[in-house]
Amino acid sequence: MTDGSERSPRRVLYFGTYDRDRGRSVILIEGLRAAGVEVVECHARLWSDTDAKLDAVRLGARSVLPAWRALGAWRAILRSYRAAPDYDLMLVGATAHLDLPLARVLARKRGRPLVFDPLVSVVETVRD
Repeated sequence: MTDGSERSPRRVLYFGTYDRDRGRSVILIEGLRAAGVEVVECHARLWSDTDAKLDAVRLGARSVLPAWRALGAWRAILRSYRAAPDYDLMLVGATAHLDLPLARVLARKRGRPLVFDPLVSVVETVRD
């Protein structure tokens, strides 16, 4: 129970390299907006599709390409983040597991709560 002094987030920064055009992130963003929450997306495309993402995870440390791509995406996200308005809560979208360290630093720096929507773990996805 609350005493009424807490307010629900009015602006959510939806953050990361989540799948922007389909699935869970689309549903959550639409649902938040339908509930009257302003959603500001801070996004960069990292993978062309799920298969490319899974191939990179399977390669792991045997390839520098995933790390190189992630760094490029993080640069784009940081540019977007700097231009974004202030927010009440940062939400890291499903499938953006690799963005959590960056999100944590940025949200903590602004003193904002961080929420992660994992859907499933990366290991579970690769196993499937």
